[in-house]
Amino acid sequence: MPATSSDHDESNHVRAALDAELPRLRAFLRHLLPPADADDVAQDVCLEVLRSPGVLLRGDNSGAYLRGIARHLASRHRRRYPRHQAVEEYLALTWDQVEPEDHTQEQEALKSCMDGLGDRLRQMLDLRYQEGLNATQIGERLHLSAEGVRMALMRGRNALARCLGGRLATQDAERAP
Repeated sequence: MPATSSDHDESNHVRAALDAELPRLRAFLRHLLPPADADDVAQDVCLEVLRSPGVLLRGDNSGAYLRGIARHLASRHRRRYPRHQAVEEYLALTWDQVEPEDHTQEQEALKSCMDGLGDRLRQMLDLRYQEGLNATQIGERLHLSAEGVRMALMRGRNALARCLGGRLATQDAERAP
């Protein structure tokens, strides 16, 4: 069945509404998700709207409608996306933005903080981040449950974050004029 003039007009109105709202939608999603994921979810929102374009045109506020879809899709994305992976990606992004001379201080602070952890927790963190093993593999190697390993790793990451935050803040205060 050929497209009618009204179908063409509706399609143009939907594209115009998406074009007008897309920058705000991406900014909204970047507050909810890491940047790369936000762009993926923004594309998913557009695909969702293009599947049933008439819904977007019924209301007065297309931005609110798109944000509602975005919230739903972002929530679904977060449920599928383990939180520790997001933290690791944020750390990797941040690490790339740090000035090269800061790496030595951060590495020294990390070594000092790692020394303050127990042997078993340090071993788990090494297996996870140096050897790339997952919680199940670490549990098998250390004869622990995968859930116990996950909890220990979470506690270890939190302890390291607190320790590093304190040490680096102290170093920054000492360097300040």
